[in-house]
Amino acid sequence: MDAYGVDPSLTCTGLAKTTPAGVILTHRVKTSTTPDELGAIAQRIRYITAQVLQFAPAECLTVIEAPYVPQGAKSAGSVLERAWLFGFLADQLMRRGSIVRVRTTTRAMYATGSGNARKPEVLASMRAAFPAVEIPDDNVADALAMCAMGARWLGEPIDGLLSKKQEAAMVAVHWPEMKERAL
Repeated sequence: MDAYGVDPSLTCTGLAKTTPAGVILTHRVKTSTTPDELGAIAQRIRYITAQVLQFAPAECLTVIEAPYVPQGAKSAGSVLERAWLFGFLADQLMRRGSIVRVRTTTRAMYATGSGNARKPEVLASMRAAFPAVEIPDDNVADALAMCAMGARWLGEPIDGLLSKKQEAAMVAVHWPEMKERAL
């Protein structure tokens, strides 16, 4: 089974996957803003989902970043749209295999050793860990960190030995199987 990392976004969704041959592939799904009209929002979410599914392995463990929920009334619309995108993606990806949610702090800890790491730090860390992989931006870096977590869970690590912080990040995730696994 392949590992698939998804960093969902309404403007640039980052994707990373492993292949049976051990190759790591990345991709981005970029979209522009849409009018604040339900039909346009739905069309945008369907487009993103179709692109995510097109890049997804036929059978995979998907590790997806849980939606970020910002504080404040001004963000209410985007929170609903993000939740819509997340739910729609999750529903469709479950048809390919198990799906696991990872919090932003857990993803950052796995990638950098710090749960408070910002996106540029995650990007730098992933580029250092995977110099041969195309990582054009922080969205793909986030997806690659989650893909690495999934590959490790599947027993096919793509990123070397675990640090204590990475081990803590792995333990913080509710994985699909309850039996013990070697990290």
